[in-house]
Amino acid sequence: MAALSGGKKTSQKAKGGFIRVRKRDLEKLTTEVMQLREFLPRVVNGDLMEMLHKARAAQTMKEQIVKEQMRQECLHLQSRLDAVQTESQKEKEEKLLLREQLWQSRVELQQQADFCSGLGSAACSLLWSCSAKEDTVSLWLADGKLQAFLAVAAQTLESFVTSLDEEEKSQTEDYNSHEHQFVLAVAGTITNVAAVTQGRDFLSSSAHVLLDTLMKLLKLMKPGVFPRLKVYVDQPLCH
Repeated sequence: MAALSGGKKTSQKAKGGFIRVRKRDLEKLTTEVMQLREFLPRVVNGDLMEMLHKARAAQTMKEQIVKEQMRQECLHLQSRLDAVQTESQKEKEEKLLLREQLWQSRVELQQQADFCSGLGSAACSLLWSCSAKEDTVSLWLADGKLQAFLAVAAQTLESFVTSLDEEEKSQTEDYNSHEHQFVLAVAGTITNVAAVTQGRDFLSSSAHVLLDTLMKLLKLMKPGVFPRLKVYVDQPLCH
């Protein structure tokens, strides 16, 4: 390294790689080095600290933004969860109400069915008793009322046949039930009608559906089950 003074070289290369420098220049250089040692760290550290502060501030801002986004997302998810839970609770309450209504409807339907069966059983039992008189059957034929009864009888027996045709339906019904007494009275009335010549002729000519239903019922009835009903069903077919 060379130092300049008055535009001329003030140092010469010596042996062994040393350089000769004026004392004044050395002191000046020493002063500059000391100043650099004193001020350079301040400048560098100041810039570094400012850069670190900005980086930390940016990181903090980024974390705050991420936290806010996560908070908003959590609020959104919580809102959706609350809505779903509310809807689920509403559906549960509606299902519970529907089940209660269904149960109540089944109870009412069963009550109506029992009432209708009881009414039908009582009415047909009375009709069965009346049909035992030949004059009554003749009067029914003369008034044209027998056709309507036979249509209802065919539907009643068809329903009974369907119930017997179900695989899970065990033919162990209570003989004293309204349903059995109802069907028994219908079959007994038909038997009494068939016992009268005019009634028998009417059945053979105008009650084909009813006779077919009676045949189906005989085929489906198991041996030893409903023995009395089986007798009354079989008699109109034998005439």
